[in-house]
Amino acid sequence: MSASGGKTAWVKLPIKDGQDYIPRFGWADRRTLWIETLSRDHKYRDIYLADPESGQSYRILELNDDKFLDDNYDVWVEDGTIVLTNWNDGHNHLYLYTFDQEHPSSAAAKLERQLTSGDFEVRAVYKVDFHDKRIDFASSEGNPLEQQLWQASFDGQRKQLSTGAGFHMGNFAPEGGAYVDRQSARVDPPTLRLCESAGECNVFWQTRALEPYHLRAPEQLEVKANDGTTLYATLLLPESTNAASVPLIVNPYGGPGVQSLVNAWGGDLLFDEVLAQHGFAVLHADNRGMAGRGRAFQQAAWHNFGTVQLEDQLTIVDAALAKNPQLDPKRLGWWGWSWGGTFTLYAMTHSDRFRAGIAVAPVTDWRDYDSIYTERYMSRPGDFPEGYKDFSVVNSAASLKGHLLLAIGTGDDNVHIENTVQFVQKLIEAGVPYDLEIYPGKTHSISGSDARTHLFNRILAQFEQYLMPPVGQ
Repeated sequence: MSASGGKTAWVKLPIKDGQDYIPRFGWADRRTLWIETLSRDHKYRDIYLADPESGQSYRILELNDDKFLDDNYDVWVEDGTIVLTNWNDGHNHLYLYTFDQEHPSSAAAKLERQLTSGDFEVRAVYKVDFHDKRIDFASSEGNPLEQQLWQASFDGQRKQLSTGAGFHMGNFAPEGGAYVDRQSARVDPPTLRLCESAGECNVFWQTRALEPYHLRAPEQLEVKANDGTTLYATLLLPESTNAASVPLIVNPYGGPGVQSLVNAWGGDLLFDEVLAQHGFAVLHADNRGMAGRGRAFQQAAWHNFGTVQLEDQLTIVDAALAKNPQLDPKRLGWWGWSWGGTFTLYAMTHSDRFRAGIAVAPVTDWRDYDSIYTERYMSRPGDFPEGYKDFSVVNSAASLKGHLLLAIGTGDDNVHIENTVQFVQKLIEAGVPYDLEIYPGKTHSISGSDARTHLFNRILAQFEQYLMPPVGQ
């Protein structure tokens, strides 16, 4: 259909089951559309070229995986060239394909070269310049917990743009080679630098607002999972401790699509410091099934939304306890938000080791959550009914151990309040006591200084009431 109106022309795509997703689409040139499709089971990702006048489409590229594909579906198509990321070799890397622009239906796209390779992840692609034939991106090359800015040419040459430890994020100008480098580290708030194409960078924003607080960096831990995989964690201890005197709070996210253990500035550190000032130790750890560590690491979440994750967290807890005799193994707590809130409920219904926990905005029945997200890892409910039953914590509520606080915003547009209500109902039916905080009108983030202050004060009070007193008091 023309910009001024007219008859609508429909593009014909061979959609599988009539339920494929279309994550991305655009113009390959002035006469040709490119369209990306993703099968509902997340195993097939196809690129089509289409004639908008005739509606005919031609598949030129197909990617697939036996379990599920990574959820990065960005594609760049121009001048007979395709740039995309894929984890075909076990890590998310850049690939360059070409196709016959004049005769798009004549042959499939040809892989010209893999532009990056190695035991690291391409985490973000900021800019693809088809004129100068180069790509600006970020990767974890050199350190799985950090991120640097890189540039790769279409012929496979690469160079590192950023310098300095920590986590670098880029914002590249649409034209030219200038960019802003946002660098941070675990206890260092972001510093912004304007960098020229020649490589010269100048700081134009940084803050010293947190210097008076003397934030302490947590200890970095490395622990082996039961299968030999290296797991990373951080442990923040109170400044003054005695043997078996310190309660330990575990605060993981645990779910797929997120890598939380990175050397980057984040909001967790501030509340961790508050907890430490009140005598608690705080442990963060990334378990198998989370992102940023390659395909095998992330695909541990395939048809497994609790067992392997809890196994890894308990392994890390035991390692922390063994290394630090000042930690009291009988005073363990757990709290989390979103998937982390679900994880709290899973841990407290599948282990008796945690005396107190807080679950903020948890999914309690995976049938009641975003189907695109859930089906990537759990398949459809009819195809994996036992998993939806076993990994939906609403079905294990009666086994809850320890003192639980639930918190939810009534306007949560991500994890609907129905999840909390139905879990509460199961607790009532089982005669299990609980605490509940409702935040009227608040969405998934429970944002706002009043609500956030109340919530974090409530979390602190929960742990002080149930976790701080020694056993027997």
